[in-house]
Amino acid sequence: AAKVKAFEVGGADYITKPFQGAEVNARIHHQLQLRHLQHQHQVQKQELLAQNQQLQREISDRQSAETLLQQTTSRLSTLIENLQAGILVEDETGQIVLANQTLCNLFNLADSPQALLGQGRSQVTSHWQSALVNPEIENSRTEAILKQRQVVVKKELNFKDGRIFARAGTAGTPVAVPRYYDPSGGRSGSAQDVPDPSHL
Repeated sequence: AAKVKAFEVGGADYITKPFQGAEVNARIHHQLQLRHLQHQHQVQKQELLAQNQQLQREISDRQSAETLLQQTTSRLSTLIENLQAGILVEDETGQIVLANQTLCNLFNLADSPQALLGQGRSQVTSHWQSALVNPEIENSRTEAILKQRQVVVKKELNFKDGRIFARAGTAGTPVAVPRYYDPSGGRSGSAQDVPDPSHL
């Protein structure tokens, strides 16, 4: 009964008389080892809790950032889709990643902006190359722009039907039409090029 009571009041071990020195030392050593292991376990538990909290914060921050990025991308896409400007954006490999309906209308493209995604620049520009006054010169200029990674400002594209488009853009997005004039209809408008969305 005394042993049971000893454990009930919080004792970790119980030694009966007469005491044996070797047994006492072994039991003390054992209890110290247990205490050390419990302490290590508690420290590791606290470290894991802290790491878990940090991970939860990082997950929350990433989710917030992803939500903000999705909202920004959605706003940007809506803006570009509704601009009265022809927009064509390609990635570093020359694949179209963004286009708008105005571009398709300006260049009389049968494809929708969505259908242009993933196509190569040459696939898209080939639709209007034959309508240019000097397609060979324009192709050479475009290749030089891409090779030298130039920023283009108000370079003219002259079409056989009399339309003149001034293109602007970065090296990765050389085909855009900031201003155009159509002498047959007297229409005018503007278009802006945008950088690669991954650099925004």
